[in-house]
Amino acid sequence: LKDSTIWVIEDGGNKDILYKVDFNGDIVKSLKVKNGDNDDWEDLTKDKLGNLYIADIGNNDNSRDNLTIYKVPNPEIEPGDKIDAEKIELNYPDQKEFPPKKSERFFDAEALFHYGDKLFIVTKNRSNPFTGVAHIYSVPDTKGEYEATLVAKVNLCDEWETCQITGIDISPSGEKVVALSYGKLFIFTDFSW
Repeated sequence: LKDSTIWVIEDGGNKDILYKVDFNGDIVKSLKVKNGDNDDWEDLTKDKLGNLYIADIGNNDNSRDNLTIYKVPNPEIEPGDKIDAEKIELNYPDQKEFPPKKSERFFDAEALFHYGDKLFIVTKNRSNPFTGVAHIYSVPDTKGEYEATLVAKVNLCDEWETCQITGIDISPSGEKVVALSYGKLFIFTDFSW
């Protein structure tokens, strides 16, 4: 079957490896990501050309100042067991302290999607008291150092246990975005960029 495998990564503290697995959970291929250090890998997305983007944006304590998205060429055509990564380094313009006060901890993220020529990051709110607000940032999908652009703030809900965004994806048409949290799906339609 054409869609019988997926590419996956492991969370921070694991190897800098991109895995292709089948739907039985067997590893079909492993690629060492050169220039890709797994500080806290959280999500994967791809563009229409097949390039993959590995989001090294986990920031549980909101203390990291080395956030990176690794761009790797289409791994389906990589003949070896290693793949080169380009770095898209970023910072959030509204984060001034590392870490900020507990009431202002909006800078952890586990969710990334690609649209057009941009990458969109949706933050995982760790504020205390919990506000339920997720920040949406964008950066270009090309190698470089960027100050992320704050695109929007979305107030999802105010239940700490179920309202932190842990994953996201966009439909092929770009008309629907689905975000995953602990026990909930949020579906966004009729939005403007």
